Amino acid sequence: SVVIKATHWGSGNFIRFCSNLQEVKSFIEEVREMYRVEYPDTKPDFVVEENFSAEKDSELSAQFLIENDQNVTFIRATRNIIESDPVSSEIRWRGNVVAGNPSDSINRQVAEHVPQLKKVAEYYAKLGYRGYLGFDLLHLRTGQIKVLEINARITGAMAPLLILEQLIRRQRTRNVVVGYIQNIELGTGTEIKNFEQLKAVLGDLIYDDTRGTGIIPSLATRLPIQFGAEFVGKDMDEVRKLEREIRERLKVKDTFAF
Repeated sequence: SVVIKATHWGSGNFIRFCSNLQEVKSFIEEVREMYRVEYPDTKPDFVVEENFSAEKDSELSAQFLIENDQNVTFIRATRNIIESDPVSSEIRWRGNVVAGNPSDSINRQVAEHVPQLKKVAEYYAKLGYRGYLGFDLLHLRTGQIKVLEINARITGAMAPLLILEQLIRRQRTRNVVVGYIQNIELGTGTEIKNFEQLKAVLGDLIYDDTRGTGIIPSLATRLPIQFGAEFVGKDMDEVRKLEREIRERLKVKDTFAF
């Protein structure tokens, strides 16, 4: 089996596990039809990636900033939150988790591979690229890293990264973990129509500097259907506790999990 994905405008979507040639052909035609309707000026290409699911330990990203030929900086690693639909085999990116402590497993898994990844980023710099560069990676149980793709743009991983850096400066500690979910779907029993109502319902779950934990809501323009949020804690246990509390308080029907 293989993983096949569209090369344009995917943003973590239009990815599928395919176990035979007919499934590959059906998926390609399905995506092309969607592009004809949604993006008539774009004709997608497709990339086939080897399926390492059985060997996978975690899905990660490594983010770099290229300022010029001499200044290529590794920013930080993140863990990607990927969800697979058991019915359609559709795979989609949901968000990221990033940790401030260098000893966190997310940072340790990528650390030894940074010099090799930086060489690729430096090559992009020599080609004239300036800006953020993100590597999507598979960390295998053997300790190997497989590069799935390189995104020469601001990726979704930058949202929790930028918030993390601000929190480290404000709290003066690296013991900060930020979990980010781009779209959280609300249950039908909620009556949240705007950002003010969302904040009122979240109440004491809203992030507070004194506690150093809480939820930072975002992308509220998609209410009442969905919104985005950063979950801030001192460790993953606190982030997962916030996840459980927000499900209960907002009647969230979503399947995301940290």
